Amino acid sequence: MPTVQIYSSTNDGYISNSSGSWAGVHDGTSGTAVSTDSYKSSAAYVGWNSTNSTYYIFRSFFEFNTSSIPANEIIQSVVFKWYGYSSSNGTICFQKSTHSNPLTGTDFDNFTGSYYATATITLNQYNSIPFNAQGIADIVKGGITKICAREYNHDYLNSANTDHVNYGAGCYYADSSTNKPYLEITYIVPGGAFLFNMI
Repeated sequence: MPTVQIYSSTNDGYISNSSGSWAGVHDGTSGTAVSTDSYKSSAAYVGWNSTNSTYYIFRSFFEFNTSSIPANEIIQSVVFKWYGYSSSNGTICFQKSTHSNPLTGTDFDNFTGSYYATATITLNQYNSIPFNAQGIADIVKGGITKICAREYNHDYLNSANTDHVNYGAGCYYADSSTNKPYLEITYIVPGGAFLFNMI
């Protein structure tokens, strides 16, 4: 069975939103800041700004060119490789994204479906996060696969961090010279097997 490593495109990055109420920030349809730069300490995050008494949420969006996987192949496993950067406190999760290209503030709530995986992140190394059956099924063979990363216990579950503690994790994006996020996908090839990498 071949295993491919497919790195995220440079249309990856984060969108953040802030509000004085949890509902305002969580249910917002547009973010207040967008970045597709190299890294972010609060890539999938919820927090509290005590200076102006506001909640904030960061969500990250990733694109992977999975066109190299033919439609007739059977995917056996999908592992998200996330390199922990700067901060890690709490749990993050992944789900299907429907964001645009280029990424804009209106993509803040462009995700759908149930989560593929949850994970706590170890800093300064790649974290291997295996996807469940839904995550495997949502890989777009012969096309573009889009994934959203969110903080799990508060953002995904829609439960305000009333303790005013910051939760989530940081990561690198495709614009970084090192530690880029990628998917490791293993699948069955009719009549043979091989190994190759895509950047």
